[in-house]
Amino acid sequence: MNSAGRRANVLEQRINGLRHRDRLTLHEAADFVEERLGTFSDAALRLVIESVEANKFPAHIEPEINSWQGTVVRPVDPDRSTVATADLLAWLDMLDSGKSTKQTERAADVGGRPLGERERTTLLVIIAGLAKEAKIDVLKPSKAGVEIEQLIARTGARVACRTIENHLKRIPEALEKLTTP
Repeated sequence: MNSAGRRANVLEQRINGLRHRDRLTLHEAADFVEERLGTFSDAALRLVIESVEANKFPAHIEPEINSWQGTVVRPVDPDRSTVATADLLAWLDMLDSGKSTKQTERAADVGGRPLGERERTTLLVIIAGLAKEAKIDVLKPSKAGVEIEQLIARTGARVACRTIENHLKRIPEALEKLTTP
């Protein structure tokens, strides 16, 4: 067996050992990407990190910290950041199936089915009501996004400020749809 064949065999064995785990580090997730897409390990890790940063699938993000200075070196530490194995496999299935990223983002899967326009509108109005109660001005999406990102971080989850801001920009239209005449 040549070295490429041995490498593929070792990778397959490693992946089989990881499949039963609930969560994987981003380095471990990259092994799945490497095996499934046939890419090099560096490219696979880069794809995983970029996809996590772009919220293509949920992940628990930990920044890479300089242990001497206590400063953030990179926003994502692939050794400490984790992803649910099921989320990773679903994302890989989506990549394999050839669906466009835009189609997948529009169909934000909730409860095993795509999120419909009416449900999306309702959720945006609920967010607007909760934000108003928390005295967060959603009509200033950049500032509100920062505040909401911090609130979300307190729950242990992470959503990028830009993602929050993009959703907040859709609230005025949602309110208009559900405002009684």
